[in-house]
Amino acid sequence: MDREPTIGEWRKLFQAAQSFYELAPWEWVFDFDIFGIQNPETKEVGYASILGNLGEVFGLCVYLGSEGFTNYLRLQGRDPEEIDWDVVVGLRCLTAFFEDREDLDPRDRDVIKKLGLKFRGRKAWPVFRSHRPGYAPWYLTSSEARFLTVALLQAQHVAKRLLDDPELLDRAPDDLYLVRVRTGKRWRDEWQPPPPPPPIVPEPLPEEVVSALRAQNRPQNGVWEVDLFLLPTMIQERKDSPPYYVSALLCVHQESYFVVGIDLVPYWNRLNQLQRRFAKVLEKSPIGWPKRVLVKRLELLVLLSPLLEDLGIEIELAPSLPALEEVQQSFTAFLTKRELS
Repeated sequence: MDREPTIGEWRKLFQAAQSFYELAPWEWVFDFDIFGIQNPETKEVGYASILGNLGEVFGLCVYLGSEGFTNYLRLQGRDPEEIDWDVVVGLRCLTAFFEDREDLDPRDRDVIKKLGLKFRGRKAWPVFRSHRPGYAPWYLTSSEARFLTVALLQAQHVAKRLLDDPELLDRAPDDLYLVRVRTGKRWRDEWQPPPPPPPIVPEPLPEEVVSALRAQNRPQNGVWEVDLFLLPTMIQERKDSPPYYVSALLCVHQESYFVVGIDLVPYWNRLNQLQRRFAKVLEKSPIGWPKRVLVKRLELLVLLSPLLEDLGIEIELAPSLPALEEVQQSFTAFLTKRELS
């Protein structure tokens, strides 16, 4: 794990945030005016979105790399009243938001006190967070603080140019994005294609696992509905580490609503060894095997297809999974009630 920022790194970050706040670029820049900033240290591109034009959240969000950019696209065009928690929890980004003083936690206030800084007014206090897939927003590491400082400064540069030239980003060649790149000590513009989505690569199962399943020669009948979903609960193993979410692999017999199997793992591991985890559900199933499996996520179709094809089980995409969704609602309601009690 990277170390915490030094006092010097914090000071530079707060200075960059304060100049960003004073510029108030959200008065003329929209959140969909996205542009790239290459990290001078790692060469990874963060895609910057200036927030505040709607008068709700003020600050800068930097979506990191392919994973971050893909989730940014998934957020676009969604009804803000309908939260897709898989998208929210899957965010990989750095944020610099301006909040009210009461929204800061003691750790934020402690840094500000050490720096001898003062802020006044509503939505004027800088709060910095790192968002990693599957984790609650957490405090910045040293390297994250350095890149967020760079991003705040470069975002001001682009925003000032947009004030003078509102069509700057619109003149991009087809499917290319403006990316600020540093060469030596100087920054320059490049037009770059967006990063491709992270690949979905099935993990090959050992042949002995597949052979052992084939040897069971279980009868195949009926339909299973299979999905991954986020649980409304978090786990924090240590006070100095961020809490994380848990994801459930749920398998439900469509006709009887019988829960064939449920497997809980940390969110970031939800797709790892998915074939192996589903193979264990098949191995322990008390009702035989399905003739057909229905899923509503493309990643599940891609990841489970090799195993199911080997076993002669059909798999299809479905727009909804009514039996599973009813079981999921009951399970989620139970956990929520338990958390509140």
